[in-house]
Amino acid sequence: MAGVFGILHGMGSFIEQHNETSKAYLDLLAEPYTWNYQFCVFWGMLAALVSLPLILTSNGFSTSFLKQNWKRLQRLSYVMFLLVSIHIFVFKHEA
Repeated sequence: MAGVFGILHGMGSFIEQHNETSKAYLDLLAEPYTWNYQFCVFWGMLAALVSLPLILTSNGFSTSFLKQNWKRLQRLSYVMFLLVSIHIFVFKHEA
């Protein structure tokens, strides 16, 4: 659920920026601001990228198909939560 809410949060942020700048959604991914590690957007995007395989493999089929490797893959959630923490920290200190 954390990954799903994170993806929704990111989509909402892109929609908000789109309404303010009138740029296409994919153009925002090409902005240098998006990928500058000093800004919170970078850390949020990394967390979203790490959460995608977690979201896609959080089901019964993946559990039975991947067996022990599923548990290893799901340990990426620790990395995701670390990236989210950095995202929040940088966001609080940007202003």
